[in-house]
Amino acid sequence: MGWLDKNGVFNLQKLFTSSAIADKKPEKPAKSDKKPFNIQVNAINLKNYQLHVEDRGPEKPVQLALSPLNLTIKNFNSAKQKPFTLALNSTLNKTGQLSSQGSVTLSPLNVNLTINTKNIPVNIIQPYVNDFAHLRIRRVELFVDGKLKLTEKQTIGGNFKGNIALRSLRTTDTLKGQDFLNWKTLSLTGLHYELEPAALSIDKVLADRLYSKILVEKDKSTNIGKIFISKPQTKKKKNQSRKTHADSYRPGVD
Repeated sequence: MGWLDKNGVFNLQKLFTSSAIADKKPEKPAKSDKKPFNIQVNAINLKNYQLHVEDRGPEKPVQLALSPLNLTIKNFNSAKQKPFTLALNSTLNKTGQLSSQGSVTLSPLNVNLTINTKNIPVNIIQPYVNDFAHLRIRRVELFVDGKLKLTEKQTIGGNFKGNIALRSLRTTDTLKGQDFLNWKTLSLTGLHYELEPAALSIDKVLADRLYSKILVEKDKSTNIGKIFISKPQTKKKKNQSRKTHADSYRPGVD
């Protein structure tokens, strides 16, 4: 199992660090006419693999579990200029399905992959949302069907073309426990995003059964302004904020 600590350091990095190596001054490589050591593998197959990743940066850790994970790599060559093919399919946190296949060249970077996801539980990002909003994502599922292309020249460029849908969204504000933003389906078809220079175009946007609750108080403030936090709060301030809201809120008729 791998995890990110609160400083953003991946625990597996510690397996490959050494103070002795760090203190040793790098030596100039000796000139040699020998060809660099090369590794070539015709096929690599991982079947029923399990990968667990945990981000311990947020107050409540974010946990990702890919199980089972099946990965096939063909024609891998450590000579980075040569492409290899990969095919991946897995289940994310027991409900989400994801698959990808295509070709990859490591140097210069060249990626051509199809990406398909179904029922990805987006509410796993809730611990990140807590830092910016008094909002609970009760349910939402991500569906993606598209192609990803990345190329490396002076900078990393590329694009994504395809369709994206968020289904069965339900959110509530945690201050009053009321529904805030819901929909059955929000779909973006014919989406084209360019990385460099950044550009986005969408052929069609469809929102089915969209619901949003906006309240304007007598002082002209809105529930939207109260839900979103202007500055991320520290753990201590969060606890104080929750206590204040709990004390000040009184049930009433909506």
